[in-house]
Amino acid sequence: MYTLKELIDQLLNIKKLPTLPPVIFILEKSLNVKEPDVHRVSRIISDDPPLTSALLKLANSVMYTARRKTTTVQEAIVRLGFKEIRKLVFDVGMVRYVSALPKGLIDPQKFWEHSIGVAFCMEEIQLRTGLRDHDGSSAHVVGLLHDLGRLISATYLPDVHQNLPDNEQSEDPRKSILDLEAQRIGIDHTQIAAAVLERWGLPLEIVNCVRFHHQPDVAPKIQRKDIYLLHLADSICRIGRVGDSGEGRLKEIKQAVWDTLGLESARTEEILVQVREKIKNSGVLSSIIGIKS
Repeated sequence: MYTLKELIDQLLNIKKLPTLPPVIFILEKSLNVKEPDVHRVSRIISDDPPLTSALLKLANSVMYTARRKTTTVQEAIVRLGFKEIRKLVFDVGMVRYVSALPKGLIDPQKFWEHSIGVAFCMEEIQLRTGLRDHDGSSAHVVGLLHDLGRLISATYLPDVHQNLPDNEQSEDPRKSILDLEAQRIGIDHTQIAAAVLERWGLPLEIVNCVRFHHQPDVAPKIQRKDIYLLHLADSICRIGRVGDSGEGRLKEIKQAVWDTLGLESARTEEILVQVREKIKNSGVLSSIIGIKS
């Protein structure tokens, strides 16, 4: 059993524990302003050859078809826009992060599929409902990072994680994944991820979404709608078995969640259809960077 401080200290003392590429944090600061400077953003990306290569391949992929090929980072930024660039930078950074991890108890390809699936699901719900009236790229980012704590604990604490049942295997189905983790590890994956993301210097709005995505009802009020949105997207993907972060399949979504967001549960299947199609088209990411199971 660990306290949060003991666990994070132990994880951060592991020399092989990778972080997201440094360029991601530099770009996050440059993009998270009212009017980003296209020249500055272009220079930052251009200083990272793997990111430059991936970004140009993505800009010229079937996802972003155009009559003329994009040959420079600045052209890619102009074509796609800052919001899309921010999403792609985090996508590529997360793939590189997952690829750099030593073999753990979670299948990296399935983990990636679930993470990107939740990111796409948040975008799809937002598109259909207009629930969020601000920067849509942040929804994608929190969806991508929401289960980072599961990946970290399964990789670096296998001795306490390996016998952890998911919701489907639990003898008491009333217990949430957080309850099960707290019993086995001492803390849960949302606490692990939030602490690591905070140490990495990511904005508090991202940290809070990740920290409370299983408990939106106790989240800070100013972000509660966004966190309910993440909670719903994660739940839809678990019901539809979109990838796997090791939490198991969710059997149902509480009606109160739909009511809070003013949505109808009948939309679940049509949302899943769109999410799976986007994942299929995003396969270029894993093929470019090379996730291996």
